[in-house]
Amino acid sequence: VQYWHHQTKDLFDARGWTADSVYDLSRILRIPGTYNNKVKEDRKEVTAVKTGGPRYDREDFLRLVPEEFVATAPGPEQRRGRRGRAAHEASATASGLILDPKAEPPHLQMEILLKAHPKFRASWEMKRSDLDDSSPSGYDLSLASFGVIAEWPDQRIVDLLIAFRRRHALPAKLRLRYYERTLATAKASAYRDRVVSEQSGKMAGEDGDCTSDEGAEPGEDEVQKQADALQSLNVVFPRLKIRGITVFRSTTNTSAVLESQRGTIHLQTTQDILDMNRFVTRVMEGTTIVLPLTFKRKEWLAIAQLIMNAGVPADMEFLSTLTRECDEWVGSYLVNNTWAGTPEDAAAEQLPCMYESHIHVHFWHCKAWLRQELNIRLEDHQFAERLTLSGWEPYRKNIGSGPQRTTWRSWRRVKTGST
Repeated sequence: VQYWHHQTKDLFDARGWTADSVYDLSRILRIPGTYNNKVKEDRKEVTAVKTGGPRYDREDFLRLVPEEFVATAPGPEQRRGRRGRAAHEASATASGLILDPKAEPPHLQMEILLKAHPKFRASWEMKRSDLDDSSPSGYDLSLASFGVIAEWPDQRIVDLLIAFRRRHALPAKLRLRYYERTLATAKASAYRDRVVSEQSGKMAGEDGDCTSDEGAEPGEDEVQKQADALQSLNVVFPRLKIRGITVFRSTTNTSAVLESQRGTIHLQTTQDILDMNRFVTRVMEGTTIVLPLTFKRKEWLAIAQLIMNAGVPADMEFLSTLTRECDEWVGSYLVNNTWAGTPEDAAAEQLPCMYESHIHVHFWHCKAWLRQELNIRLEDHQFAERLTLSGWEPYRKNIGSGPQRTTWRSWRRVKTGST
């Protein structure tokens, strides 16, 4: 709770606001079934107006706290304002960092970094136009990241940040927790970038081929590759905490299911894996987490390869059973429904249609019919996965003209089979 409070104060300080020192969360939480007795003449029962939404375990928050953070027990020192904060800072010197308001980084190392990295110079001069966070804290993180890349020791990076704030007449922010947190974030970012860079290098070289024989039992080497790739993905996406990946492959599509501590992520098509923006959409649908990803195309392809390397191929006999089952469902739907003669009629009436030698079905109409007539209850992503495995793909076409112009959306059969 103290660490949460420090983070809150940092956010407030960056905007020139003040956050009260309220450490005890129980003092701002009233539990349904109890009473608010603050006004004796107006005793109010606490009720739950709305429930639901995301829920979190205590461990989810503890993982965010650096191991070196030391919480101090509430006592008179903390209730005495500045004296309490000074005692708290003095109790957390395990990192060995010294916060000297007159600190300066070594001149020679600064000159080397300024000449080698134009973006470092722009950050040092506070002239970056490409930072997502252009606050002083954002510049601190940028400078710290360059220091980590240059393999500077922690103390030198802290001296750099103190000198930067003094150079631009910014608040000194001489709080140990702030610099420890900035260093930890910069190191995590550098580690992530190194993982992506190494994977990009493997793709460009001979080590990029990590595929295995279809249907073969994975050997120890293959299992280790999957485990290493999964570990790398959790470095790239630490918020997801991915536990395992199952890959589904057909002749026309590759899909994957990511099981994470935050929910199940369904990458329904090959493009969901290869396109960063579509990946972000699928993650949000499965976990309610919005990932602010800014990878370049080459970097993202390396991450997509990691997803494939970490994936365990789905059992082919099981997939064959799923495919036959879906063919029977859709076949029954096609036999028992009227077909439209044109795409315009199909779009207007949500009916199946034959167009350009392909069978087209309306996703929602077919799914609703299966539920009503065959009592087959599937979530949208489950039905989409079944169709994909059975050789169907999403399709869209502009039809009509003028005010009648519209878009016909369907799923079309691209693989011959029993249907």
